[in-house]
Parts: sequence; C-alpha cells; structure tokens
Amino acid sequence: MAVFAAAAGTALFGPLAGWHHARAQESQRIVAIVNDEIISGFDLSSRIDLIILSSQLPNTAQVRKRIQAQVLRGLIDDKLRLQEARRLKLTVGEKEFLGAVRIIEKNNRMKPGGMNNLLKNNNIDRITFNTQIEATISWQKIVRRQVRGSVNISAEAIDNAISRMTANKGKPEFLVSEIYIPFEAGKPVDQTRQLGERLYKQIGQGANFEALARAFSQSATAAGGGSLGWIRDDQLDPELSEVVVKMPRGAVSKPIKGPDGYYILVMRDRRVSAGLPQADIRVDLQQVFLELPKRASSETEASQLALAKTIADAAENCGDMEKLAKELGNTRSGKLNDIKLANLPGDIRSAVENLKAGQASPPIKAGGGIVVLMICGRRGDLGDDQIRKQVEIMLLEQRASLIARRLLRDLRRTAFVDIRQ
Repeated sequence: MAVFAAAAGTALFGPLAGWHHARAQESQRIVAIVNDEIISGFDLSSRIDLIILSSQLPNTAQVRKRIQAQVLRGLIDDKLRLQEARRLKLTVGEKEFLGAVRIIEKNNRMKPGGMNNLLKNNNIDRITFNTQIEATISWQKIVRRQVRGSVNISAEAIDNAISRMTANKGKPEFLVSEIYIPFEAGKPVDQTRQLGERLYKQIGQGANFEALARAFSQSATAAGGGSLGWIRDDQLDPELSEVVVKMPRGAVSKPIKGPDGYYILVMRDRRVSAGLPQADIRVDLQQVFLELPKRASSETEASQLALAKTIADAAENCGDMEKLAKELGNTRSGKLNDIKLANLPGDIRSAVENLKAGQASPPIKAGGGIVVLMICGRRGDLGDDQIRKQVEIMLLEQRASLIARRLLRDLRRTAFVDIRQ
C-alpha cells in the first residue's frame, strides 16, 4: 500500500456518483463551521477515506469512528491555513501542485500519474487530496514569509552553533520522527493524552507512523512525515531527551508529556556525530584486512594487531597498501571506490574522516577481523562559507518550526469554530 503526503492543487474532480442514499444524506450534513466556511459530512468522510488509505488502517466502522475527531481537527486546521493564505493573497500554482504530486509519486516509487490512479482505484475523492495538498503548500508559504520578515540569523548565532557542533563531535545523535499533539486552551490535559494513546495504539496495530504524522501531528515537521532529522539529546526538552537516549532502533515511544503537549517518537537510527555539516562527501579507500579466527586467543589477536600497525606505519601511499594487501592474499582486502562517508559504520567513519590522502588509519576491529584503511581520493568537502550557509539554513528551519506552531495557535484562538457533531 502506498503512503503519501499532503500537497496541493486546484479542485478539478467532482464527487463520485452512485453513493448510497443514506450516505448522501450524511454527506450534506454540516459537521463544523470555521469562521464563515462549512465542513460537510462528505468532506469529513472523504478525508477519513484518505487517511485510512495512506496510514494503512483497517477500514472498519470502529476505526472510522475512533479517528473521526482527529480527522475533523485536521480539516479545521486546513481551513484556517487556507483562509490565512487567502487573506495574505498567497496562491498555489498548477506547477507547484504538479511538482508536489510528482515528489509524492517518486517517494512512493510510482510512475507519473500513479497517485491519480491510486485515488481512483480506491474511490478516494480527488478534491479531498487536492485540498490537503493546497493547505500544506500554502502553510509553507505563510511560514516562509513570516521567517523572511521577522527572523535574522546573526553571525554570532552561526558562530555559536558551529562551536556547539564542533564540541559535540563524537557524541551520540539520533534520527527521530515525531507526532506532536498540543494542549488546547480550555480543554483538559487528559483529552490530549487520550488522543496520543489512541494514535500510539493504532501504530502498534500496524498503522504507518509517517502517514499518521502527516494527518494528525501539529508540528511543522508533519509535512515531512514527522521527521526531526539527526538530533542530539541536548536539543530536546528534558522529558523527551530522557526517553530518546534509551530507545533502540525501530522503537516507538508511548505518549510523552512535554511542556506544550504530548509527543510520540520513533527511533529510526542512531550514530556518532560527525560535527560540522558536510555535503555529500565521498571517498576512495584502500583496505588491508586481517582475519581473526572465531574465539581467537588474546595472543593471536595481539599478533594480528601488531601486524596491522606495522602495515599502517610502513605504507606511504595507496600503492603501498595495494601491494601489502596482495602479499597477504586476503580476498576482503582491496579498493573501495566512491563510498559515501556518512554511510560508513560509526567507528570506521571516525577513523578515516579526518585522514589526509596517503595517511593510513590505526588498526580497527571490524567484521570478524582487523582492518587498516587509507584514503586515496576525497570529494565533496564544504568550504568555510558553505558550512556557515548550511548552519544558517539549519537555524532558520528551527525558527520556522517555532513560528509555525505559534501562527497556528494564534489562528485557532481568534477563529470562530462551531463543531456540530
């Protein structure tokens, strides 16, 4: 089943014909009024259809009833986003819409037109999909405008961020995604917690985390499936940090109470921080591999380590390493070309990332043996100006996330919302 994000566009397709009379009556019912615009039963039912398809939830009456309040909340927020975009005279062009759909198709390994076919084959109203995309792109434009108008990243802020990154090199980093459910003014905290627990239960029953984040999370990360990217524990609130550092890969947290709402987190991966941001650094490596027998004695291991150190000290260039590898005759020795530095295991990456061309690494225990590596070629390093630009972009994204939360909170506070369920 494909999982897709919201994007945008013009409503071009009408409701599907042939619906049962009872459902037709339900579709005409007003379920909410947002300022001066209505949300109908048809709007709500169609959005539920879309959420069920994208999140891989079972399409049962029980599930539809359970997620109905959450889905309606998302529809209300989309109305507010679109109304604000109209107030600011921001529009979504056809080119932007088609580009967003194509990105969704690529991310889900679909051919061009695959999304339209998926919706059609599953009887999903196209207007629902288009409106969700339009709301997402419009909101991104609103936030970008606010960031450009009110956020200035100073040279001092960039210097401080670079100092922190340098100091944190070698420390653990976590690839985390989130679902964020904020507390609502005038509503009990337990109501927010119960929503988090329902979503957590749905994930445990096989629902797709990224799709649920897109549908229900109130963070700026929702459009990207909830991804926070690579973060350190000190970049999180203490309540979240305490949980994250203990989570194994693939784990999903129970709802965690933070200062402003509840969070559900998934640990996608862990690594050691490489420090300052780099682009797509790729290296060519020459490797000499020395086997270690299973349950090798300490004497055997010490002997192989001594041999590996001799090789590292003797080799002055990649040609020397290649000759030594051939003399030893191990088939796991040899050249490794065009390797992405970020994809290397943490201990290997730490050993080679700062090597100069022609400089051998210290012996490394890995893969059932001991390896010595030498960089023969390196491409993709960023200059100082490029690093500062990357850091500035990172800081802008952090500010944008905070601004997006504040803007939506303000829109909710000032809106007239009449829910009629």
